[in-house]
Amino acid sequence: MKILPLASLLISSSKAYESLEISDGANIYPISARDNRLLQSKTGKEAKVPKCDPTAINLADYPQWVAETGYWIGEYTFLQGDGTPNVSPTWPYPYDSYKGFITGNIKGNAYRQRNVFFYPPQKQDVCDSYEEDDVKVVGSGICGQNGNTKIFFADQNATTCDNGNIEGLYAGVYPTTTQLIGENALLYQVMFNSALIQSQLTTITSDSSGKTYRTRTAQGFNFMTQTSNSCSYYRERKVSKEEFYNEFNKIVTDYKVMAKDLCKTDPDSEEIGSLDKCTDHLESSFSL
Repeated sequence: MKILPLASLLISSSKAYESLEISDGANIYPISARDNRLLQSKTGKEAKVPKCDPTAINLADYPQWVAETGYWIGEYTFLQGDGTPNVSPTWPYPYDSYKGFITGNIKGNAYRQRNVFFYPPQKQDVCDSYEEDDVKVVGSGICGQNGNTKIFFADQNATTCDNGNIEGLYAGVYPTTTQLIGENALLYQVMFNSALIQSQLTTITSDSSGKTYRTRTAQGFNFMTQTSNSCSYYRERKVSKEEFYNEFNKIVTDYKVMAKDLCKTDPDSEEIGSLDKCTDHLESSFSL
């Protein structure tokens, strides 16, 4: 490639990304944003680079975001800091093995995810060990007989022209970012007062039959000491809508979740849950 005098180069920018081109009037050569900064330092001149337009980002251009869309069924384990299954004084259900149903969708520069997690009935010997003032059940079930559900929301958008990376607020409070790693992984992180409180790596794989899997490990951290205090292990498979809801209804029965406890925004409130609320919540991913 011919070496061009720096002073003779013209610099232009793409529509949405910080990818640039230089021209000698006859040929066009691609140049990265990093090389552009180097070019500026060598010439002493500031290139006129238009501001990027994050609304022009299309997440469908990135294989990870395409793979994330659709219906997912998962097997979950949540461990506390010492490596044993999590125990919650306010949520008296097992964390060693529970299930999740997740929908995800992209549109333009936005990603939306909706989750329903199912927790099986508590083990009877644990129920028998509870003291009088302990929380034995949430909602209308009976300890050792009925399971329960929790719902979760996630919405993120591209706010910079940074290679398909997106960000948003979790629970309307905690800043989150998702960074694409290579061609088949994503790194999701949650902050509180500038301290890391969760770091979650997702790896997407496919088998020889074309079935898609998602393996996630979520590391939790104490926001003051930054020491590890939890870890989740999620094993998920992508399924059709029909298989998704067939399995969903089966888990409702298997876990003996009371209808009025299904998919309440706050499981401990007087709100009346229902199967329809679950469907509305999950399908809202696709109303972007």
